[in-house]
Amino acid sequence: MKKITVIFGGSVGLYSGYFRIFDEIEKQLSCSVRRDSPYSFSTKIKDTRIEFKFCICPTRDKAYYSSKKYLETTWKEVVPVPADELVKKIKSDKVLFLGICGSFKGKMGEISFPEEFHEILFEDVYIKHKEILKIKPMNKVAIKNILKEESDGKKKAVVTSNITLTPDAVENKDKNYLVILGEKLSKKADIVDKESYQIAKYFNNKVPLGVMLMTSDVITIKKHMLTEKSFSPNKEKFNSSCIKVIKSVLEN
Repeated sequence: MKKITVIFGGSVGLYSGYFRIFDEIEKQLSCSVRRDSPYSFSTKIKDTRIEFKFCICPTRDKAYYSSKKYLETTWKEVVPVPADELVKKIKSDKVLFLGICGSFKGKMGEISFPEEFHEILFEDVYIKHKEILKIKPMNKVAIKNILKEESDGKKKAVVTSNITLTPDAVENKDKNYLVILGEKLSKKADIVDKESYQIAKYFNNKVPLGVMLMTSDVITIKKHMLTEKSFSPNKEKFNSSCIKVIKSVLEN
């Protein structure tokens, strides 16, 4: 039996509760999704087993523990392991990484299929003003994204950050400095997330890999910055895009 692993970047509740992605998968793919563990779901479609996994943050550092504590205490969330730990546990014929992201240049709800990945790791849980002008993405991984045929043809690059780039993450919650940071990072990347670099680095040249991210906020536009009150990504578009790429991988 063939095996496809779908990794979601973020908490279990975000996808199973907020997006209700598994309800849509059952409906659109005529299957039954079962929960195998707090962090793992699965289903079978014809001769293929699909496993759904979760990870949050790139690595187990100060920022990871800060996010974990916030999600567990504020939202009573089930918080999975970071990306660099999850990938080592996966053996699969194909891997998909699906999630949401911030954008430096794009629009809310935009779907991206990046092929180039960078990372940036902050030592603290918030960004000091004096650090911003010195910040530059590190490393680079380029992949052959098996979902490229679904894209608009534009090559996209992503930078993975261990901190969510929001006003709350910047010293004094200063939106102006967040704009400056976004404009600086936009010279290297189009979008920002918290896990994809680790996924791309580990699976590149090992198994066919597809990455799809949907923009939920725009770092360089103040009214579109991410806050707890403003978080409202397009559920229908995200779910339909996920179904579309899963179908595509099943058929090829």
